[in-house]
Amino acid sequence: MNGEAENDAQRIDHERSLGINAGALSGVPCGIKDLIDATGMPTTAGSNFPHEVATQDAAVVKLIRAAGAVILGKTATHEFAFGPTGDVAATGPTCNPHDPTKMSGGSSSGSGAAVAAGHVPFALGTDTGGSVRIPAALCGTIGLRPTSGALDANGVIPLAPTLDTVGILASDVDGASRVWGVISGTASDAVMAVPETVKVGLIADRFYSKVSTDVANSMKKAVHTLRNAGVIVTEVTLGWLEESITVYDHIQGSEAVATHRQRLLEHPELFQKEVRMRLQGAQRVQERDYRSALTRRLQWQARVDEYFGDYDVLVCPTTPITAPLIGQRSGFDAGWTSAKEALLSFTSPWSVLGVPSLAMPMGNDSDGMPTSVQLIGRPNCEQSVFSIGLLFEELISATNPLLERSPR
Repeated sequence: MNGEAENDAQRIDHERSLGINAGALSGVPCGIKDLIDATGMPTTAGSNFPHEVATQDAAVVKLIRAAGAVILGKTATHEFAFGPTGDVAATGPTCNPHDPTKMSGGSSSGSGAAVAAGHVPFALGTDTGGSVRIPAALCGTIGLRPTSGALDANGVIPLAPTLDTVGILASDVDGASRVWGVISGTASDAVMAVPETVKVGLIADRFYSKVSTDVANSMKKAVHTLRNAGVIVTEVTLGWLEESITVYDHIQGSEAVATHRQRLLEHPELFQKEVRMRLQGAQRVQERDYRSALTRRLQWQARVDEYFGDYDVLVCPTTPITAPLIGQRSGFDAGWTSAKEALLSFTSPWSVLGVPSLAMPMGNDSDGMPTSVQLIGRPNCEQSVFSIGLLFEELISATNPLLERSPR
C-alpha cells in the first residue's frame, strides 16, 4: 500500500470510530487505470513519452475518493489504450492471472488482472471499443461500459473522444453497481427490481456465429439455464453489426491519429512498434470516410428502440474466443485472422451504438480459461442492465460449477 493510500485508510478508520459515514465505498481498495489522473501519481499511459505526476484527480477519481475508496495505485494499460491485447506497453505485457502465458486483454489490462487476481474488488478502466469488457472477458470479471457521454472524462487521456468512456471492472455485479452509483451521481438509486417476465434477445446475426467451440458451448448452457428459470430468450437479427466494424475502425482510427498527431511527428520512435504501426495505418482513413462513419452511427442510434423492441436486454458473447497466448497475432480459433479482429468484433458495435454493455463470466473453457457473456441495454438504463445481471449471475453461479473468478 502506498503512503497516501495508508493515510486514507487510517483517516477512514478514524472517521468510522467517530461514527462518521465515510461514503458508499468507505475503505474499499481499488486500482486506477494508468490513463486516468490521480493526485500524486504519474499518468504514463503505458508509454515511454514524458509524463508528469498528476496535481489533481480526474473527475471520476474525485467521486470515488469522496465516497471513501482507497486507491492502492495505478493499473497497467496497453500503450495509450490503443490495443485490445494488453501485452504492448513500455512496462511489458500484463499476464492473465488464470494462466500467465496468456493475455489479460486490453486496453484496461491491469484493471482486469488486478480484480481477477483478488488484489482489489474493483478498478476503473476506460473503454473505446471494448477496453473494459475484453479484459473482463479474458480474466473472468464483471466489466461495465456505460452509455456514451454519461460520465465526465475530465482528467482522462483520450484516444477517440467520440467513443471513449470510463468504465468499471469488478468482482461481482453488486460491486460494479455500487461503483456506478458513485461515479454517475446515482448512488441513492437501488438496483431496479427484475421484471416479472424477463425477455432477452439473443443476437443471431450470422457474424456472431463465428465463435470457438468452448464459447459456443458456454452460450448454449447460459441460454438453457435462463430458459429453465422462466426467462424468455428469443433470437434476434439486427443486420448492421458486421458493417459497424468498419464504422468503428474509421471513427476510432481517425480520432486516434488526431490525438497523437504531434507525438507521431516529433517522436515516433518512442511508441511501441505495434502501436506506432497501427497509428500510421490509421492515417490512411480519408476525411470523407470518417464523416460517413459518424453519419452512419447517428442513423443507427436513431433506431435504437427498434433494435431492442420489447426485450429487456440483448445478449451475445463478449469475445468469440478465450484468452490467446501473450504475443499471439494469428492462428486463432473460429477462423479469426488477427488479434484485433478476434477481440474487438463483438464489443465494438455497442461502442458505436453508445449503449451500456455489461460483460459477465459464464464459466471456464476446457483449459480453465474464462468465457463471458455480454448484456446490452438501452441508453441510460445501466440499473436495468444490472438487475438482469444480478439474476444472470445468480442463475449461472448456481448451475455452473466451472464458474470460478479467482485464478487457479
